[in-house]
Amino acid sequence: MGIAQSLKGQEAALRKARVTFPVLKALVAADADTRQEIVERMEIGARIDTKEIAAIRKRLTEAKLTPEALMAQKNVRLVAAAARKRSADTAEAFRDRLASFALELKKMNAAELAQASLSETVRQDALGLRAQFMDIFGAKRTSLDKANLNSAAFRVVAAAEALKRICEGRFGNPVHYAGVKKWPVSDTQIIDVLLLLSGHSVPLRGWVRGRNTITELPPHRYRLKAIELCAGAGGMSIGLECAGFEHVALFEYDADAAATLRQNRPDWNVVEADIPNIDFKPKR
Repeated sequence: MGIAQSLKGQEAALRKARVTFPVLKALVAADADTRQEIVERMEIGARIDTKEIAAIRKRLTEAKLTPEALMAQKNVRLVAAAARKRSADTAEAFRDRLASFALELKKMNAAELAQASLSETVRQDALGLRAQFMDIFGAKRTSLDKANLNSAAFRVVAAAEALKRICEGRFGNPVHYAGVKKWPVSDTQIIDVLLLLSGHSVPLRGWVRGRNTITELPPHRYRLKAIELCAGAGGMSIGLECAGFEHVALFEYDADAAATLRQNRPDWNVVEADIPNIDFKPKR
């Protein structure tokens, strides 16, 4: 149901209350009884926000329930809250245990890692972590070959592979990574992915990348071109310039704004004209 239908006839009250867009959205999403009570409150000058709409909606919904149904609903919420808390506690315990395990491996040199690959204690620790991992993430997941290298899904499936390798003793020697094309190619990578999953930061190298940032503008022959309509005083124009765009033309009707553009960027092609009267064919 759209705004025009659900709030038809209430326009004056909404204007008087200077309703914000989030409140308007909440009103449209609410049921008819909630909308009616909210509008009545607005008409007498009450200030309404989204939290109050949610509270009124909850109160009216609960008023329609029988005592038995209301108790059942509260019990459902209680169980859900307990399950969320238990899940959060389990995840936190897993992260702590995984971090401790990965940090111990990170401290080891090549010879110590080779020795650890033969250690029954390390294998048992990895088996315990792998069992917890399966409980949290489940057994079904995409393959390493299909997962995007820098995605969250890849980090999960990579951590599963890392724990599996440690359980099987397939680390601590370069021979265990022979023929691997994508991941992992070293002990460092399997330790890094376990640290990432436990919430620790690792150096940005290879398969672990940060957000792409522009360090320098591309050569002119590669730059995207822009034609800007209603350019104003050039706020967006300067942003496009900083992003590497090359301005073909900037159209602005207001004389003062066009003068500002010419003053700040004398080399820009500023066209002072009304858009309906402009022939854009030469700019194609």
